[in-house]
Amino acid sequence: MENLIGALIIAGNFDIPEVCVYFNNKLMRGNRTIKLDNAALEAFDSPNMQPLAKMNIKIQVNYDSIFRTPYINPFTVHDNLCRDVGLLRIFPSMSIDSVSSLT
Repeated sequence: MENLIGALIIAGNFDIPEVCVYFNNKLMRGNRTIKLDNAALEAFDSPNMQPLAKMNIKIQVNYDSIFRTPYINPFTVHDNLCRDVGLLRIFPSMSIDSVSSLT
């Protein structure tokens, strides 16, 4: 629960436009984060990069490490989308014939 609360505090108070993982008082860049252990308290880490933020008594944000775009396009809604999209639920015992029959 502590990880969820910490993630919500950072997301609600800081402008960090990246995919991140918040775990054990550290905010890490999502594509640099690895899982170290299933049971340890330090289960996730970003060994090749400093955390984007650390939360102790105060929240320390490493703004120099956060990616920023040079400009922001206005929000647009794309409503002319392809309707030829389906959902394929796969599972380990699925046969290749059942997938081939869909084409």
